[in-house]
Amino acid sequence: MLPSLITASLLGLGSLQGALAATAEQWRTRSIYQIITDRYSLEPGAVVNECVVSQATWCGGTWKGIMNKLDYIQNAGFTAIWISPVNQNYGGPRTAYGDPYHGYWPADISQLNDKMGTSDDLKALSAELHRRDM
Repeated sequence: MLPSLITASLLGLGSLQGALAATAEQWRTRSIYQIITDRYSLEPGAVVNECVVSQATWCGGTWKGIMNKLDYIQNAGFTAIWISPVNQNYGGPRTAYGDPYHGYWPADISQLNDKMGTSDDLKALSAELHRRDM
């Protein structure tokens, strides 16, 4: 009984995943706008910190900032976005290579990068992208 229940559950999850994800063929028709979240856009009302790109410092872009630019992205003809990794990054002393603003120095893949916003911010961005069929 238990093995058949597990098998049925896995099959059910597999079909759910297929229903929610775009196929390879569908992705071929998309025009994807790639974004490094920290570099893209501050959220409305944010205090502008000094951003020294040549020194690889944090610039303050967030998921809310991206959400506020979706009209611009969509009007430019893009039908999807690809944002930088969302996981918590290295938070220790500044390295010789700068800050991990790009998202590619993961420290904890089970946590979100709080410099980019909250889980609610990321969920809101995702919901808005789905609403726009992006």
